[in-house]
Formats: sequence, C-alpha cells, structure tokens
Amino acid sequence: MADRAHFVEEWRGFDGVFGGRVIAALGEAAQCIPGFEVLSLAVEFSGSVGLGDADLLVSPRHQGGRTACVEVSLLQGHPRARAVAKLARVRGTEILRAPIDLAGIPTPEQTPRYDPPYRDQPWSRLLELRLIPDTGAGTATRAWMRLNESARPVATLGALGRSAVLIDAVPPGLFLSPRVPAFVPTIDFTLHLRPQPPAPRDGWYLAVSSTAWARDDFCMDDTSLYTSMGEMIAQARQNRRVVWPADVD
Repeated sequence: MADRAHFVEEWRGFDGVFGGRVIAALGEAAQCIPGFEVLSLAVEFSGSVGLGDADLLVSPRHQGGRTACVEVSLLQGHPRARAVAKLARVRGTEILRAPIDLAGIPTPEQTPRYDPPYRDQPWSRLLELRLIPDTGAGTATRAWMRLNESARPVATLGALGRSAVLIDAVPPGLFLSPRVPAFVPTIDFTLHLRPQPPAPRDGWYLAVSSTAWARDDFCMDDTSLYTSMGEMIAQARQNRRVVWPADVD
C-alpha cells in the first residue's frame, strides 16, 4: 500500500532532511497494523532525502497472533531509505522497570546549554541540548534534551517519532574529540523501543551515548534514551559516515 510523507523546511539538515525525522516517518508508516506497535526498526539510507513530498511504499510481510513484520521504502524519484519493522501485540503486565540511578547527575537547570557546531541547520532549533560535563569517569556522552513543544513540526510527532528524533540528535562523540569533523551523517540505524513508553512530565529526556569505534571515514555510536526519572524509553545503534571540513569546502 502507498503512503506519503512531507518534509518541511524546519527539518532541513546537512545535505537534505535531518536523518532522525526520516527515521520517524519510516517508523510511523510501519505502525500500520491495528493492535500492534513497533518494537524495533532497522533503517538503511541509500541517499539523502530532500525537502517536500516523498512516496512511502508500505508492505506488511507477516502477521501472526502476537508479532508482525512490515517493510517501508521511501522514494523520491528512486529509493532513498528503507526500513524493516518488527511489531508486537503487547498485552502483558510490566514486570520490570529498573530505572537508572540519577544520583550525582546534575539537573537540566544545573547544566549549561550546548550549542552544537551544526546549529545553523534549522532542525537543531527544534530542540534544546544541555551537555552534562565529562567527569573523566568514561567515554560516554550524556545530555539532557527536550523538544520545542510549541513548534508545529514537533507537535505532529508520535512517541516513536520523538524517540527517533531525540536519539539521532545526540551530539556524535567525534564532535567532542580533539579533531572535530564537519558532519557525521547516519548510514544505518537500528532502534529498539519500549512499548507504551512513559512520558516525562517536565519534558526533559536524558540521553547517554558512546562511540564504540571510529575511523577517519566511518564510526559507530550507541545511544540510550531515558525520561528525566531514569526510565528507559529506547536504545539505538547507528553506523555513520565521517565528513571532514576539507571535504565540504
């Protein structure tokens, strides 16, 4: 079946639409079977996605009593991105919450606002980042994040879309290294979601990310997203291409 997405100027990023918004569109299109919700989403990019309209080809591949599988392709003249989603009919009672320990972590109000080197991109103005200072205890990047709820492009996002946007908006670890690249665009992205996730009452999310490995042309980042109370929302892993300033001059 066919669907359609429209990407507005506010989501413009490096060489096209911000990747998190594209992932959100693919995931929300995959959530097409009544009574089922997306638990995981594997996305690969074969080209940048431009502003404006895009065709979405939605193909349910399997539907059983408890799980289902849906493929979604995004086309603008030719395929630009593709996703495979695993869905589930979630009915069970939650038996494990296990929020992380927030003791010793500064609150958002105690944390300085972070202006990323890509702040000239419109999408970066749809959320606020507050980078928690590195204590030297590890290589993880920790940041408080919240979306601009008064912005119309944010209001149209569902829970899945918000997770995709927030996780992909976490500053890549290489931006905090001595040698800073120009951009680190996503080439593939795997997202695992908590069903029926809690929403933070104060609007703040905590993201914890680390760069697992990096070369001068590609790297891999792992990210976990929590509410401001430490409750797990989603986890993601993505491979990225590393673009240096000399490559875009």
